[in-house]
Amino acid sequence: MITKAIQMRRFFQQITLWGWMLLLPLAACQSQSVGGEAKQQLSGVVVPDKEGMTVQGVVADESGKPVAGVVVNDGFHFATTDAAGVYYLPSDLVRSEYVSVSVPAAYLIQASKGVADGYYARLAGGQATNRCDFVLQTRPDPLSTFEYVAMSDPQVRNYTQLDRFQKETEQEQKASIAQLGNREVYVMTL
Repeated sequence: MITKAIQMRRFFQQITLWGWMLLLPLAACQSQSVGGEAKQQLSGVVVPDKEGMTVQGVVADESGKPVAGVVVNDGFHFATTDAAGVYYLPSDLVRSEYVSVSVPAAYLIQASKGVADGYYARLAGGQATNRCDFVLQTRPDPLSTFEYVAMSDPQVRNYTQLDRFQKETEQEQKASIAQLGNREVYVMTL
């Protein structure tokens, strides 16, 4: 029984790993802990308040240069950063718990132990306005193509199904990904 429990835990760790392989960077919101690391606002960057906007921030590269055209969302609303890297969202802080960014092709996807990490920030529902800044790491060469694998929710309900998932689905996924060679591959569970 202990072996089955360990298998189940490994299965959920692998699903979590695959599920979070998303295209996204290092984030900071109200100096909260995000992705296991304490993040800070970009110093010296002023983002004026805007009426009706409850989430605001800046997207910049590692040198502090603003990045325009980055899509930012709270799960309900989407915005694009302006020339100064600034964005605003009219988030309902009761419904929206996180803000996240999509990483443009010229920037690296940050990861920790093979899992996309730090691309989001938790919103503080008790505050009138949340400031969430994101720092993107520049790629040596922009990415022109990648492989995206959507994996439906496996709905494993017992050890027999877990065993089958590990022996069949997981192995097939690994073999399919191995055939793609050196291309970047991102897997997301739906």
